[in-house]
Amino acid sequence: MREVHYSERFDTQAAITRPWALPGGKNFLIRVLLWGAALMLFNYFFFGRGILIAYMDLFREMAALQSAGEAASEEDALTTLSSVGALYKSLFFVSIFVWLISVSVETAMHKNIFRGEDNGLFPLRIGRDEARVLLTQFMVFLSAMGFYITGFILLAVTISLAVISGGIGALFILLGFLGFIAMIVLIVMVFTRLGPAAAYGVKHDRLYIFEMWEKTKGYGWNIFGSYLVVCVCGYIVLTIIMSLGMSAIFGDMAATSLLMGNVPEDPDALFKSIAETFNKPSVKISLGVFMILYVAAQLFWSMHIWGVGNYTAAYIDEQAAE
Repeated sequence: MREVHYSERFDTQAAITRPWALPGGKNFLIRVLLWGAALMLFNYFFFGRGILIAYMDLFREMAALQSAGEAASEEDALTTLSSVGALYKSLFFVSIFVWLISVSVETAMHKNIFRGEDNGLFPLRIGRDEARVLLTQFMVFLSAMGFYITGFILLAVTISLAVISGGIGALFILLGFLGFIAMIVLIVMVFTRLGPAAAYGVKHDRLYIFEMWEKTKGYGWNIFGSYLVVCVCGYIVLTIIMSLGMSAIFGDMAATSLLMGNVPEDPDALFKSIAETFNKPSVKISLGVFMILYVAAQLFWSMHIWGVGNYTAAYIDEQAAE
């Protein structure tokens, strides 16, 4: 386990490798990862059928609507919208449970580092600390979304002004572009400066959200650099796993095209072909291995992101104490 000296300058390496410095050691880390991944897989398989059915219904309706062309009725369009609603309903439940599991894993890591807590064979819990982390994440997300929505409203306004303003339209286009860049910068700043709030709240057993803006003052670039390294490396690893998995399971270009959102000419024939492919034992084994690897890798990536916030929470307290 790598020793961390908080009195030194911000240690990016210690921040990005934080999950490897858990007091519970690798045993605790493996238990958290395995249970988190197992719960996520159960969630995907439990709700996956509903998503798959809704997805198939949506493509059937879209194909029928596309074939009808101008002859399509309002009822056909409403049926397609209903299929979209069913798909997003299933995706919503999957997302909510993934979020709850992620919150439980993150909180378990924070409690182990700051309090030395280890709840044994099943280390994940849902309680007051988890609720605080969930609320913190939600408020940080809302803060970023506020800039996102405001930025796109202003962008739409500047584009409209550019269309109707004639000679000075280029100026409004430039202003819109600069505003869009400013929006991206502000969103990154929100996630960077407020990102450690969940870990800091667990450390002090109270809710910290916007106070973190002041507490992380002066460390923004260090935190951003750590997040950037973790995000880029994790994205590369997940992309490789995804590419290999998709190649092994969905070698058929027709199936890959469907996953990319293209509407097939004969959805039923394509779905039948995919179903036959999934019934092959080799494909089932490949899918199982891929799902386990991908979910575990995604969760481990997330733990490194949370680890940056955890290190930052400890670091700023040590600096304040000096």
